[in-house]
Amino acid sequence: MVRKDTGFSLVELMIALAIMAVLAGIGIPAYQSYVQTGYRRQAQADLMAAAQSMERAFAARMSYAGLNTSPPFVTSSPAQGTAIYQLTVSSLTDSSFTITATPLANGPSAGTGLLRVNHLGQRFWDKNNDGDTDDAGETSWED
Repeated sequence: MVRKDTGFSLVELMIALAIMAVLAGIGIPAYQSYVQTGYRRQAQADLMAAAQSMERAFAARMSYAGLNTSPPFVTSSPAQGTAIYQLTVSSLTDSSFTITATPLANGPSAGTGLLRVNHLGQRFWDKNNDGDTDDAGETSWED
C-alpha cells in the first residue's frame, strides 16, 4: 500500500496568500473610504445642529451678532469622543453666519476637505481640498 501525504504544498500556500493580499488591497481602502464618509456625515449632522442652534438664538434676539459660540456650543465633531473635525463660526453679523467643519490635520479625515453651512442653509464641501468652496460641484454635500 502506498501512503499519500496530505496537506498543502508551498505553491498552493503561496497562491492562497496572493489571493488574500489582493482582497486586502481592495478591501482596506474601500473600508477606509466608508469610514471617512461616516465621519463626514457626522460632521454634516453636527453642522446642521449648530446652525439650528444659531437660528433658535436669532429667533429670540433677532440678531446673530454677539451670540456665544464658545462651549457649550459644539466646537468639534463628533461632540463626544475623539474629535475628527473642528467646528468654527465665522462671518458672524447681525443677519448672517457661516459655520465651518475642518478635518483635523492628523485625523482619519485629513485631506477630505472642509464642510460649510451658512445662515441661508446653503451647504458647501471643498471636495478637492484646495481651501475654498468656489469650484464647480462644491455647492453640495453630496458625493
